[in-house]
Amino acid sequence: METLNLILGIVASGASIVAAVISLSVKSDVKKMRDSFQGNIMSVSGTGNSQVMGSDNKADVHANW
Repeated sequence: METLNLILGIVASGASIVAAVISLSVKSDVKKMRDSFQGNIMSVSGTGNSQVMGSDNKADVHANW
């Protein structure tokens, strides 16, 4: 039983190391995608009550009264 526990522990450690390496590679890909979308902005023009809804959006709102 102790041998099985030891083997499972070694396998779990190896899997966690592989997962850490994969997550570091994915992190760099996400950073590249974020940087490529960094310049995207949303512009709104209108008369009266112009509204832009969303989270973490950069918006330029021009409402003419």
